[in-house]
Amino acid sequence: MPQAFIPTRNWAWLLAPLWFAATLHAEEAPTLPDSVYIMAPIEVEGDPVEAFAERSERSLARSVIRPDENPHRLPAARILLREMPGVELRRYGGLGSFSTASIRGSGGSELAVYLDGVDLRHPMSGSLNLDELPLTGVERIEVYRGAVPSELGGGSPAGAIHMVSENKRARRFSLSAGSYGTTRVSAGGAGAGPCGMRAQVSVSLLASRSDFFYLDRQGTQANADDDTLRLRRNADMRAGDFLMRLKRPSAVGEFSLMYRWLLRDNGLPGSEALPTYHTRSVKRGQDLRINWRLPLIGHALRLESTAWGRDGVTEFQNPEKESGPFLVGDETRDHLRSLGLQMRADLFAPPWHFLLRGEHRDDRFQPDNLNPAKFEDYERRRRGLHWAGELRREGRKLLLVAAYGEERLRDNYFGPPSLPWLPPVEKAEHDTFAAFRRTGFRWRLKEDENSGLDLFGNLNEGYRAPSLLELFGQDVSVQANPELLPERGRGGDLGLTLRGIRGDLQARLEISFFQRRMWDQILFMRNSQYSVKAQNLESSEIRGSELSLLLDWRSWTLSLADTRLDARDKSGHPDYDGKALPYRTPHRFFARLMNEFGRFALFGELEKRDAVFTDRYNDPDRRLAATRFLGAGLSTSISKNWSLSLEGMNLEDTRAEDVLGFPLPGRTWLMTLEWNGYKGTTL
Repeated sequence: MPQAFIPTRNWAWLLAPLWFAATLHAEEAPTLPDSVYIMAPIEVEGDPVEAFAERSERSLARSVIRPDENPHRLPAARILLREMPGVELRRYGGLGSFSTASIRGSGGSELAVYLDGVDLRHPMSGSLNLDELPLTGVERIEVYRGAVPSELGGGSPAGAIHMVSENKRARRFSLSAGSYGTTRVSAGGAGAGPCGMRAQVSVSLLASRSDFFYLDRQGTQANADDDTLRLRRNADMRAGDFLMRLKRPSAVGEFSLMYRWLLRDNGLPGSEALPTYHTRSVKRGQDLRINWRLPLIGHALRLESTAWGRDGVTEFQNPEKESGPFLVGDETRDHLRSLGLQMRADLFAPPWHFLLRGEHRDDRFQPDNLNPAKFEDYERRRRGLHWAGELRREGRKLLLVAAYGEERLRDNYFGPPSLPWLPPVEKAEHDTFAAFRRTGFRWRLKEDENSGLDLFGNLNEGYRAPSLLELFGQDVSVQANPELLPERGRGGDLGLTLRGIRGDLQARLEISFFQRRMWDQILFMRNSQYSVKAQNLESSEIRGSELSLLLDWRSWTLSLADTRLDARDKSGHPDYDGKALPYRTPHRFFARLMNEFGRFALFGELEKRDAVFTDRYNDPDRRLAATRFLGAGLSTSISKNWSLSLEGMNLEDTRAEDVLGFPLPGRTWLMTLEWNGYKGTTL
């Protein structure tokens, strides 16, 4: 992709699609004669704003995962996301371990993660553990590669993962059992509630020992003589997830309430070379949301607001002094409280759609070390105000989108007292301002009952604000740097989608090329023997391509996802400039073949990843080796409502590591018995 494809900061580039629409499709708005025509009234069923918004998202590189279509799998986000082009997972071990996602070579904190439109990234760390996402009650997972729609804020420079809670009438029960003591029970149902409400409840329990054997290389990647198989200890996990939704229509709009409760208790086994046997983490939290939606003027105008509150506690226990910068026994309890309000207005006037969205949130974080304990009012606070506007035009063949938004954050910090008996000292407030821009199009070049060809593209400019940890540090191990600037990213993509039907064969092919340049990226640098400090040192450039293919022929289905990536350091440092960014796999390939015959379905999977560097210097002795994972499964319908499935993963028992040398599980199997009551209309 040529450098000219990247936009400048000039505002004119936002207006280019609108000018292009006016010149290319001037025939869609002909000059009218001096006559008056009376047309028959047009009746519109449903919500045209909702339908138009769904079509408008097609200008983005967007994929949708529906867990219901994979009933034989654990509905963990990291298991389902690996099938998507452009998505790479970074795992710190087996089931229940910390894991993040990278889209098109992004860092974990550059990727936004949402649940029903609310950003779940932790204000302290700036990232989110994918294994803390809901285990149940999820209808679909939307993956945006590159640009992000204004409905979700639009500021992320790399993309977003949006999980939408289930909104269907369904009764379901499933029981799973598998390798390493893995057991899961889940149930869900929906029906009439009190006071004319409609109710939905989902609950899930998951437990696993995760005690797999791994290859311990003793910290010497190049020397295989001292390698030995060891049992992964202290990797057990237990988790519970509860989700309840209530919805009630009224004369003044539709009201809905969602409540979610989460509990996770797991060991922290450490890396391959530095295992731990007693360190543990316990997380518990709850999430409450109230939504109101009101259509006006025959659904041409829609107002919507969402208020939410989150409360969570994370406990870290290190009784045997196995981890931390000073290797001392300690116990921490971190408390996060978050309140927010979103307001949104949609105006639909064919062929135009205007969206205006505003959000205010207040995050409070209190890190408390119980050895010794801190003052109760020791806390960090982040208040944010965000707004975004988006204008869309959908013609008969051409869809155009232009968006702009701003965010202002105000952070403050009560630092430790100068003497233990004095109260904490409030530091000066830190202000962060950032803006995003996006323009995109999708041009329908051909469309008939047997074929279709679309061309799409996006230009976007986004940001990632520094986290509270990067700004204010933590104790003495992480030094504060209140001078940090937001990371800035500018990029774009261009691609095409081809659809065709010939006889019994149906095909869908999507190819896209992308590029992104990042500035002022934040990197932790060691500034003493026991501490690090965040600094704006990194710049990078990422180019690549994505290919996805779906073929349906009679009872056979084949899906392919191929991602090629060239991620380079552009910091200007003589030791690193021009070298590959660590943990960005140059080539990743995924294939899945399924055959349905009678009451049975059989599938096989193949995932291949090239070798990847793990350090900025690109030391060949520290690379993660190329890997290949094979999987297969069988499912069958026992009766009208009951089904049974068996899935095997990593059938070749490949011994592999991921981030920082954390070992991944070997051969794994999972059996699931499911009862599905009925599927009906949307709640």
